[in-house]
Amino acid sequence: MSQNPSKTSDIVEKAYRGLAERLFEKASAACDRLETDDPEALHDFRVALRRLRTHLSTHRDHLGKHDANEFRKRLTALVAATNTSRDQEVQREWIQRRLEGDEVEGIERDGLELVLTRFSTNGDSMSELDPIRQHFADIGKKFHKRRWSLPDYARLKDAPDRSVRAVTKAAVLKLAAKLRKQIAAIDSVDSVKATHQARLAVKRLRYILEPLDNVTPGASEVIDELKRMQDTLGAIRDMQILHLQIALAAGVADELGDEHSGNPLDAGTATASPPPALDNVERKALDAAMDHVRVEAQKDFKVLQERWLDDKAAPLLKRVEKLVATL
Repeated sequence: MSQNPSKTSDIVEKAYRGLAERLFEKASAACDRLETDDPEALHDFRVALRRLRTHLSTHRDHLGKHDANEFRKRLTALVAATNTSRDQEVQREWIQRRLEGDEVEGIERDGLELVLTRFSTNGDSMSELDPIRQHFADIGKKFHKRRWSLPDYARLKDAPDRSVRAVTKAAVLKLAAKLRKQIAAIDSVDSVKATHQARLAVKRLRYILEPLDNVTPGASEVIDELKRMQDTLGAIRDMQILHLQIALAAGVADELGDEHSGNPLDAGTATASPPPALDNVERKALDAAMDHVRVEAQKDFKVLQERWLDDKAAPLLKRVEKLVATL
């Protein structure tokens, strides 16, 4: 005897609401760690927020569009508010690692040390997390009191397929198409916008596919490859931001071209305060530091180029499409 569609939908939606609640609890636990000295706390908090946001966006039909969209927008704003702290943390750690080794010498080392000094005099970016923790606490109060506005199935007889399978498949195919488009648009380390958009697409694609890991044949390998692509795009993105950071410190990034317009990378993305007057030695040191960062970005770009550019990502994206076709 076939199962009542309405009852099946209720079961699915309870499961997805339960998953949303578990993802929120993970974000809450990571938020609590922001008050400690845990160096991974901020990263884990941001990842937890993004996973929850992706779940709310992908399965809003199973959660109730109104509530899911409201929380998704608030989480998006919260992630954006952590960008400055995250970027400074990543940049500081990267520079410290470079200075601890023997790969950087002379004027390049002087330039990186000068940037690191500027970070330490810009104030403690982690103190900026206090209002973020409070904002998340406010979201939590509403999240735990929310009433998911589920649709009336009696009026959805002619609606498109809203099954988990159909929703997941549609979301994956949409992100795969976006990733294919943005990867094709990356032609150099200066392709800031396309790099940013490709990184977002591959990240969200991975988050949606992760529940299939160890359940669907071939999912694990696809997810691992997407993670490698995400890491490479992220490394390039970090160097793009650090390059801009140093340019701002040197006072040579007053005007940014069209490639840097909008969210992908602008003066607000970097964390430097207005540059002080620089003498010739300091300016040359910062110029050398910028050159060093660009060389490092080119190394990551070469990896991206060898593995995924010039249509080399096509086999991976076809595997993604085949994967969801089996759902």
